[in-house]
Amino acid sequence: MKNVVARNATQRAIAGLTSLALVAGTLTVMPYASAQQQTSQCVVNKARGENGAGAFGADKSTYKPGDVVKLNGAVFDARQSNGQPIANPYLALKLDSNSNTWPVQEDGSLLEFKDGSDATTLIVPSHLLTDDGFEAEVVLPAEFDNNFKPGKHIITVLGGADGGPTVSKSTEIWVNETGNDDDACGVNNQNPQPQPQPQPNPQPNPQPQPQPNPNPQPNPNPQPQPNTNASASASASVSATDGRWSKKGDISVKFSVEGFPKGEKVSVKYDDKEIPLDKEVTVDETGKATGSVTLRDLPAGEYEITVTAKDTHANAKFQVNPVATLSDNAAAGSAVTFNGAGLPAGAKITAVGTDGQNWLTKKQVWDAVVPENGQISITDVQIPADAKFGEIVYYTYTTNDGKKVEAETTNKVNASTEPVSVDQYSGIKRELPSGLYQSAVNNDTGHVFVTSAQRTSKSTIYKLDLKTLDVVAKNDALEKDGADNVYAAYGVALDNTRNLVWVTDTRQGTVSVYRQSDLTHVKTFPKDVAPHSRDVAIDEKTGLAYVSVVGGDNANKVVVFDLNQDQPIGTIQLDGFDGVMSLDLNQDTGELFTASGGTPKAAKIDLRNGNQVTIYNLPKNFASGAGVAYDPVSKNLFVTSQRSGEAVVLSTETKKVVATIPTGAGALNAVYNKDDKRVYVTNRGAGTVTVIDPATNKVVANLPAGKNANHTSVAADGTIITVNKAGTVKGEGRQPVDEVYTYKFNGVKPQPNPNPQPKPEPSKTSEKPTEKPKPTADPKPTDKPEPKPTPTPQNPSSNLKGIRNLLITVFSVLGLTGLFAGALGAMAKFNVIPASWVPEQLRF
Repeated sequence: MKNVVARNATQRAIAGLTSLALVAGTLTVMPYASAQQQTSQCVVNKARGENGAGAFGADKSTYKPGDVVKLNGAVFDARQSNGQPIANPYLALKLDSNSNTWPVQEDGSLLEFKDGSDATTLIVPSHLLTDDGFEAEVVLPAEFDNNFKPGKHIITVLGGADGGPTVSKSTEIWVNETGNDDDACGVNNQNPQPQPQPQPNPQPNPQPQPQPNPNPQPNPNPQPQPNTNASASASASVSATDGRWSKKGDISVKFSVEGFPKGEKVSVKYDDKEIPLDKEVTVDETGKATGSVTLRDLPAGEYEITVTAKDTHANAKFQVNPVATLSDNAAAGSAVTFNGAGLPAGAKITAVGTDGQNWLTKKQVWDAVVPENGQISITDVQIPADAKFGEIVYYTYTTNDGKKVEAETTNKVNASTEPVSVDQYSGIKRELPSGLYQSAVNNDTGHVFVTSAQRTSKSTIYKLDLKTLDVVAKNDALEKDGADNVYAAYGVALDNTRNLVWVTDTRQGTVSVYRQSDLTHVKTFPKDVAPHSRDVAIDEKTGLAYVSVVGGDNANKVVVFDLNQDQPIGTIQLDGFDGVMSLDLNQDTGELFTASGGTPKAAKIDLRNGNQVTIYNLPKNFASGAGVAYDPVSKNLFVTSQRSGEAVVLSTETKKVVATIPTGAGALNAVYNKDDKRVYVTNRGAGTVTVIDPATNKVVANLPAGKNANHTSVAADGTIITVNKAGTVKGEGRQPVDEVYTYKFNGVKPQPNPNPQPKPEPSKTSEKPTEKPKPTADPKPTDKPEPKPTPTPQNPSSNLKGIRNLLITVFSVLGLTGLFAGALGAMAKFNVIPASWVPEQLRF
């Protein structure tokens, strides 16, 4: 086992930009008064002062380590500023006011750390916020330790850092070994009495006590008396790269105080200099206050701030620890930048790479000396093309005193983002105002319908021409709720039989219907009938709509809607699901496929057979299921993992996993293309669409799709439509824009086999979900690789087309004799020509 400094609970590489080092310390000006009391058996953490509107609670009272806690906030003020919705609303969750840190959220709502790595704070993102609160599930630490002990713990929700109204609400939970209310340190067995304190020994010769002065004189120069109960604690998070809310080298120091004079303003000094507060802080009615300051350019070490309010002050120590991250999601074959912060001054970076590998050149090592500010960047770190997918990236440094330290970066190796076989595709690109989400195609009319949502402030449904992507019509005057929030459109599906557009109004937990012809409004169902509605699929034979639900009590259900009814007509329960994600409906068979976002499961619902449900178990380490695509030829289901950046291939006949295919960071959606018989996976983090041949379960193309590629749909002629959320600022108005891409495969398409052979059973090794095939090896880069221009969909190369046409001509004349058939198969095997050019029976 490697002896390394681990990331905060092995946080995910999807965080990408920032990293944390957290050590909390407490130093009081007089005898210590802790915010955590110890009874004879149980700790009793105290709730912080509350402010703002809202109610906040958990689903039960007692839990055990590692349990999932369901949290609910209600009657909160809307996340607005000056009457307008804020751009990026969110709330924050704390555990025991920074006295404890959160584990990586591998379950529940899969919340991320603040800035990607601040383990004291979980962020409740905008998609989990409701009009007046939120619903979220969090995972407790997996075991007790010196900080996280049996007893009462406090979960606090905070708001205000997003620019919206300030709120601080807490709920208490009890945690013991069993999760039973009646066992020790459960809510019914709190044992709250503190242990008796030892009494001082009597003095054999007590000294005479001073007598009060009968004529006291006023002191002309009274000195401020310290509050003996005052205390402060602090923690620090380090930014390794520039982020949305921080710059590289920022040290965000969060502090909390108790025993301070109520109503007084708080100030902070560091190194005897007053430091501006990130936001004004006032001591509440209970004598408590929390706030933060931003310092910069501190190398690793222990530091101290002084917090003051009027005549009361307290010191708090905090630790800055090293952190490091790689750019570009550490994609294999990429030249990336290593960024480190909070490192010891004078330390030398000697290695960056996976276990046993060092990707640094001798010159890079020679120059990699950490300056006084503790920050360093090493550019052009070449990740090998054959770097093993999913392996943790480590870095090693040597301190001035000769100590060698090996630690984890925030990254794991991701699949390559290098374009592959783009020249086999043609297509176009168009920019639209920012907020794009999903698309759907009417093949009869040749129109693409695209949803765009800018949270609750603005939303648009576009009707585009498939061939040109010109805007034919749009509707951005969508319905509003009582709080003047737009019913923003996110998911989209078409009922082409009835010429209707169905969209999910995710924030209001419902669905709306519009006419395809002019996008006029037809109907909106009541709020909260489908909490956090995500995807919608329409059975065109019946006209019924099926909506996936991510949040609330229906997170394991698909909700069924009939346009002629005012309420949902039913639900379909999926046992073991936690968040129903993408939907893929086979209109011919009535089979509806989906995946669970919080548990390793997928499902098939037979709509033509009484909604009969089949549950498929995925590998236990499969996390964040998102996209699904069903191949009716192989009868395999492709399920993507947004967290790991891969797709698993599951045989719906044997219920076994037959392949695991790395695709790219943030594998979010998938779709099967009937025309070219390929599966297209949209990788949000990588900004690519990875193309898989289901006949071989191999990657055959990798198409650029812009920053934050979000969704791909497919037309009957084989054209795929991909929308992204690039948010690129352009033009005089400096308004952000997203992009719509189309691609159409121009290569040789598989032909149906007139004499199909029985399908062989998967091999034993292919059925093992833990054995992942290695990514297709790319040629290893030379010492000085020459940059290759990225082909665009608008200007595909014709070189391979010429080779292909020549081969077709030759074999048309000579026939597929054994000699030429063997040569053709060998050329495909060694990547001289694409395998898709070779008939299936001739492939190796």
